[in-house]
Amino acid sequence: MNEPRAKRLTSPGYGFEKVAEPGQALPWEQVSKLLSEARNYWLVTATKDGRPHAAPVWAIWDDGRLLFSTARNSRKGINIETNPRVVVHLDHDQAAVILDGIAERVVDREAIDRFARAVDEKYEWDGDMNELLADPLNGVYVVHPHIAFSYEENLGETATRWEFPH
Repeated sequence: MNEPRAKRLTSPGYGFEKVAEPGQALPWEQVSKLLSEARNYWLVTATKDGRPHAAPVWAIWDDGRLLFSTARNSRKGINIETNPRVVVHLDHDQAAVILDGIAERVVDREAIDRFARAVDEKYEWDGDMNELLADPLNGVYVVHPHIAFSYEENLGETATRWEFPH
């Protein structure tokens, strides 16, 4: 994956204009590590009439993409089928990492198997994710981020807008 481009975050009154070099105080390597190591990820979808829905999911950060699973007939699954635009926020108390992108259902069996093994390993889950995903009502989804935002407590030094190449 090509590393996203660091840009200055703009939000008047927050001191982001003080960031001398966006991405320097909190580099992408560190942001990517936070994405990889997070346990819970808050996924925000929207209904066809625009009502937001937020729910935690387990996920795998893999080569610049975020993969998660959910039932295809769940609110998350239905929303993604209707409107693939999503936002994902880490459940983290020291840093904020927010992804804005497009989600789509994964249909490649090999990719689903890799995801299942990665979930079983990362979460040390007693179940078998591959067995769960054998049910056609369950799906694996991938989020292709377009933009990410990251910052730590010292906003003026760490706030960065990351733009992903398309």
